[in-house]
Amino acid sequence: MDLMSVAQLLGNFGEFFGAIAVVTTLVYLALEVRRSRNATIASSVLAMSELGHRATLADRDSPYMAQLVSKAKSGEVLDEQDLYRVERTVIATLVRLNVTYSQKESLGLSLSSGGFDSLRSNLATFGDPVRERWAAVKAQSTPEFAEWVEANIPGMAISPPLVED
Repeated sequence: MDLMSVAQLLGNFGEFFGAIAVVTTLVYLALEVRRSRNATIASSVLAMSELGHRATLADRDSPYMAQLVSKAKSGEVLDEQDLYRVERTVIATLVRLNVTYSQKESLGLSLSSGGFDSLRSNLATFGDPVRERWAAVKAQSTPEFAEWVEANIPGMAISPPLVED
């Protein structure tokens, strides 16, 4: 075997192993990108959970919410400012839960119904204003999230309006 044949053979081996190294590197990078993406989403879910916990504590400790709950439970009519506070609380809760639901879905995780305790409580206390806000938020939510909310929170389902012929 002459020197040119040996050099050609070594060059072929080099190209073959180089191609294998490139494919291996691409697979490794794809796995690392996926791992990094999942870690970022998990971090976001954790941050949203922390935000939700803080919001729940703020609602619990708010003198306004205590007054609103007292008014609603005693049967008093809520004024415009009270309704505004209820609506803002409900919208914030729904938006936060929608984002959390989407993030967990992208990780293949399920959202526990325990995350909806404050929403259930608001629905039980305030009723129609909560359902009205849900109707507005539902239109902007994913169908999966809307279905999940209505399946897991009794009384939250919105009946479509009857259409007269």
